Amino acid sequence: MTKLFKILIHPEQYYLIGMSLLGIISGSSFMLVSFTIPYQLSQAGYPTIIVGAIFLTALPYSFKPILAPFIDHYAIPVLCKKLGQRRGWALVAQLMLLFSMAGFLIVDPLNDLRITAFLAFIISFCAATLDIIIDAYRIERSKTKEELAISATCAGVGFRLGMLLNSIGALYLSYIFNWQFVYCAIAFFTIIGPLIILYIKEPILKEPRHISTNIISLKKYFEVIQESIDMLKQHQPNWKLIMLFILFYKASDAIPMSMSSPLFIDLSFSSMEIASISKAYGLSVMILGALIGGILVSKLGVFWGILICGSVQILSPLMFMILALAGHNIPIFITTITIQNFCCGLGGTALVIYFSGLCNGEFIATQFALIASFSSLVRISLSFLGGILAQYIDWPQFFFINSVLSSVFIIIFLKMYKKL
Repeated sequence: MTKLFKILIHPEQYYLIGMSLLGIISGSSFMLVSFTIPYQLSQAGYPTIIVGAIFLTALPYSFKPILAPFIDHYAIPVLCKKLGQRRGWALVAQLMLLFSMAGFLIVDPLNDLRITAFLAFIISFCAATLDIIIDAYRIERSKTKEELAISATCAGVGFRLGMLLNSIGALYLSYIFNWQFVYCAIAFFTIIGPLIILYIKEPILKEPRHISTNIISLKKYFEVIQESIDMLKQHQPNWKLIMLFILFYKASDAIPMSMSSPLFIDLSFSSMEIASISKAYGLSVMILGALIGGILVSKLGVFWGILICGSVQILSPLMFMILALAGHNIPIFITTITIQNFCCGLGGTALVIYFSGLCNGEFIATQFALIASFSSLVRISLSFLGGILAQYIDWPQFFFINSVLSSVFIIIFLKMYKKL
């Protein structure tokens, strides 16, 4: 713990504070599009088709693997030469994010849906681009595996804090003041983004980066993607096992998360109980889990960190099984929410740190985006398959099977590290 504290307070590691603050901005931006604006429209009485359509403005978050090759290979003229590849791109993304946020100081989301949708899309695009840059920056800047774990934790905890501030925090501010004040507060906090980018230093690479100020051609674009994949396969010969590991590791997180609402409704929990316990309290516990997960991996290393965090994560579907057997029981409900969100934060942070360690070479942004995209695809697929399976068996059996399947990750992970 002393060594961890020394890393955090060392002047060379002040960028970790910047990673946390940029993470807050990123998480806040995500919730602005996926919660704040839809909630305000719902509150104003807009039909669900309009509210649902607003969620389409978050599509750029699914485009990260498409955007990443440009960030790796294309250098913004003058700016990237002066600030560096990562900081140059980050400054542009931050300024565009700030200007698009400021748009809601002029435009009322309730009065002009077209401009609201346009601004929300630009915010999503800028925030998704910023996520790619932050991930690449922290991986390249970290000098040791311990520092890599800490930087991932700082960014992850910051992101979840941003989600909390722009969900529960936004609701409180809108109740005390009004929605215009909420947008003012979000835009004001975003101002620190460009200042952080100007303060932190560009990562020093062992080998020179091959970049160009010419717009990347279609041929070069696909070459960057192919080279990124080839580098991953070259440095990770067990890549097929890694893909299987991600599948079973995510099962104990993705399935309980996606099936939680149908279960809670079937057990007759009220909307108020779900909102206050599952959302507000649950997100706070998730932040705690993310922090502890990062500390565990940084102290014990990736092998023991993933093994412990992943094993603890299996408690989540087991707790859902107990809740399904107990029925409408508030104490068990609170316990389930606590364990689910704590395990989600714990296991999620450990997995991000593991992903970061897989990346290498000059196309780190593309590599991390590809791995994270595969993980998201796994989460969506598991949620879909879980929804189908839940139609045919009862809830206790469903979550018991979920727990058994999730535990398979241990066998695969031990095989990857040749411990079997």
